[in-house]
Amino acid sequence: MKIGVIGIRGIPANYGGFEVTAENTVKLLAQWGHDITVYCRGFRRGRPKEFEGIKLRYLPSLELPHMSTPSHTTIAAIDAIFRRYDAIFAFNVGNAIQVMVLRLFGKKSVLFVDGLDWKRQQYGAFGRWFLKKSEALAARVAKHIVVDAIPAQRHYEKVYGRKVHYIPSGTEIVTSVEKTGVLERLGLEPKKYVLSVGRLTPEKRQHLIAEAFKKVKTDMKLAIVGGNPYNPEYVEKVRQAAEGDPRIVVPGPIYGRETDELYFKAAVFVNASEVEGTSLSILQAMGNGIPLLVSDIDENKSAVHGAALLFRWDDFDDFVEKLQLIVSDEGLRRQLAEKSVEVARKYYSWERTARQFEELLLDAAGLK
Repeated sequence: MKIGVIGIRGIPANYGGFEVTAENTVKLLAQWGHDITVYCRGFRRGRPKEFEGIKLRYLPSLELPHMSTPSHTTIAAIDAIFRRYDAIFAFNVGNAIQVMVLRLFGKKSVLFVDGLDWKRQQYGAFGRWFLKKSEALAARVAKHIVVDAIPAQRHYEKVYGRKVHYIPSGTEIVTSVEKTGVLERLGLEPKKYVLSVGRLTPEKRQHLIAEAFKKVKTDMKLAIVGGNPYNPEYVEKVRQAAEGDPRIVVPGPIYGRETDELYFKAAVFVNASEVEGTSLSILQAMGNGIPLLVSDIDENKSAVHGAALLFRWDDFDDFVEKLQLIVSDEGLRRQLAEKSVEVARKYYSWERTARQFEELLLDAAGLK
């Protein structure tokens, strides 16, 4: 089966959750014999033509806030019209218009929409309106819609009355990592720091993590890892929230083996989001056996399957209390770590995820 992948920045993944899911899924699809082309943003300029058996096609985009994805996906969709793909694997509900255009030209798509993006604070009033309209359009034009969180699945089925597929992203069970020197560079010690990893956005509330940690009595440190080139104001807000406490480090985005080491050697992983799909950072933390402290939004509760200490998402004092509890109670951390690995092993497998996407793509292509 020939598959075109649109709606992401490209692979190897170095930006967000869509890219991580795309990379891990299409690598397996390629191993299983499918012919995959991933549309990547920017010009090639010496970048590889292939990645682990996957063709990489580079096209330009308009690199402005909220314009990079739609501009690139539009160009990619036009290109895809003239290529003999059996199915299109599309990402991001904001690309529903491009999926509609592809359908007009006979291209069937599987659209992975993540969670309910119109709830996210990073978009203005127009952006949230556009995403809600895109959501409604997607429900009409995509051959298959996929979400990675059960609350999102319920929303689509209730509001639009159509079947939506729940396919959670995966993770790996990690038993060892390569030493990279990142802990020494950041002034951290193994199992003596709290970790937050993710794009810095208002709905993920990393500033709140810093503010809560300042009120906690502990010798542990806090590492808030992530960046956001499209919202420097919020990045600065996080840095300002961390100022004045030498225990807190905000190093910016870190990728690859360094991130792997940070996860593996963390004492606690924290997520304070008020809006999520299924957080890939939470899944990766569980695969590393890290005790979890997460906000009690429905998406987080459905993702962790009881393997996390929860705090009320709208109660700062409860957040501080639970953060103090988890850093102070080694026995609690040990119990949560064991639960994390159990849940990761039971529910989150990249092979299972890829097999489910393969079934939908084959059906869209009329090859099932």
